[in-house]
Amino acid sequence: GLGPDYYGYHNIDHELEAAYFTLLAASSQPSNRSLLFTQEEITYLFVAALFHDHDPLKQLDKPHEDAVEHIVRNDPRIQQFVRDVGLNINIVLALIYRTAYPFRGEIAEHVTARMKEPFDAAGINEEDFPTRTRFTNMGWFLSVAERIAGYTLGDFHHAMDLARRNAHALGWHPSLINEESVKYFSTHKEEKEMTQTVLHGLPDQLKKNFYENVEAFREAWENENRTRS
Repeated sequence: GLGPDYYGYHNIDHELEAAYFTLLAASSQPSNRSLLFTQEEITYLFVAALFHDHDPLKQLDKPHEDAVEHIVRNDPRIQQFVRDVGLNINIVLALIYRTAYPFRGEIAEHVTARMKEPFDAAGINEEDFPTRTRFTNMGWFLSVAERIAGYTLGDFHHAMDLARRNAHALGWHPSLINEESVKYFSTHKEEKEMTQTVLHGLPDQLKKNFYENVEAFREAWENENRTRS
């Protein structure tokens, strides 16, 4: 029920775009970057991206990380898949929890508390602050990557289709799509360093797509404001 015909934002296309884009961004990091990933870390990011919104029950279009954990832990096929590629499912889930958005206030507090359980289950002690911080930052990388993936991989026509679907997921009124999209992209200024890290090693055309799509939403909103005036 999560095929491309599903009216919401979080369908199979989003899952695959997020997985492809995260894999591309993670494997394109220059050697002088602080978040240069090992092959194992890239595999963790890829698998976490693939399942980060996996919630077929669809009680809400915007998946809740607790629901995703329940599905992933209770699906033997996913568990076998993760074992087959030599990963620890608890670390995959910790990365997925860090994709919660917006990561501030009660959401951040809840996620930080929930991430302790898979870290403990993975055998990463609380005293091992560097390892926990490393995986937390990887989850942050994934969070930014999955949010901008679709807006980077296509033109403005594709971006507008995503915005319409996102309007449903986030409860935007249809008449506010351009305004809310501008606000949505503006929040990345709060994560400027990580956003730049994600975009840094990408092909120039993809970076061009992203910045042009962001600017197109801004111009569309400004045109709406002029029309109202």
